[in-house]
Amino acid sequence: MPGHSPTLYVIDAANRISSVNDAFWHFAERNGWSPKSQDVLGHSLWEFVGGDGICFVYRRLHDRVRRKGLQISFAARCDSPTHKRTIGVALLPAGEGAIRFAADIESEVAWPGTPLPTIKAPRRRLCTKCTEIECKDGWMPVDEALIANRLELGFDDIQLDVCGRC
Repeated sequence: MPGHSPTLYVIDAANRISSVNDAFWHFAERNGWSPKSQDVLGHSLWEFVGGDGICFVYRRLHDRVRRKGLQISFAARCDSPTHKRTIGVALLPAGEGAIRFAADIESEVAWPGTPLPTIKAPRRRLCTKCTEIECKDGWMPVDEALIANRLELGFDDIQLDVCGRC
């Protein structure tokens, strides 16, 4: 969104958070979390990412960034109890297996005085064997679905499964 800096952080080759910018701390505080450096730096990214499906997807994306050395950009949901948000995420190679994350809020809707309602949308099936995800037009590699903007994921949107081909 105009007028603010993107949230940046870097993970090392072992997926530990090695650096964050000031926007990271500001975003955390806006969401009711006031961490100290020792609560974040040196910790595994997986301590802060919820859901087996989302972790599976991010591991796949990390592998692609590290293997190909190319940036991956996609849209994702990043809701809080009082806000619904869509963020633009970019994963960039940062040398020696490190990955730089840049996240920028693209849209945000506040739910003043009322927590965001829990809406159970149909979950997308993710094949744990071939790592493809079910989309409107059939199954496709999850990283390609994200990059092609055919997919927007939130923490509870994925159901680990096995596709018909596998």
